[in-house]
Amino acid sequence: MVVTSALDPSAIALSVALAAILIVVVLVDVREMRIPDACNAAILALGLLACAVLHHQTVAWGALSAGAGFLAMDTIRVVYWKVRNVEGLGRGDIKFVAAGASWIGLEALPHMILVAAVIALFWQFAAAARGRSISMTTAVPFGPFLACALWAVWLTKA
Repeated sequence: MVVTSALDPSAIALSVALAAILIVVVLVDVREMRIPDACNAAILALGLLACAVLHHQTVAWGALSAGAGFLAMDTIRVVYWKVRNVEGLGRGDIKFVAAGASWIGLEALPHMILVAAVIALFWQFAAAARGRSISMTTAVPFGPFLACALWAVWLTKA
């Protein structure tokens, strides 16, 4: 398999398209606490297209990674619900992780989730330091952190 260079015009075009969708995800999730299905579908479709065009992984691996990412995150959501009886992870976040996995592959998915969690944690620490009241029930839009993490992991893989 021949991998396309990160400076290839198709790699740049696909990366710019991903960045544009990620910006929409951030803006909508901050304002409405939801990630639109259309954004997740576009990220998934472009991720699979990137697999086909850039050859950084097979389309089958991109699709398998998306499915595994969905199952892993949905399992976390269900366990959290059963333990706390509170929604801790939105379905849009789960779909976003699945779509993002189509870009970066299953092997990089833990990196994306770890980076997103660390950024979110520091963001919450900064908010608390500025006097914002934060508790176990404080709702936090996770999409912006997932978007930053996907972008960072994608760029380091490219």
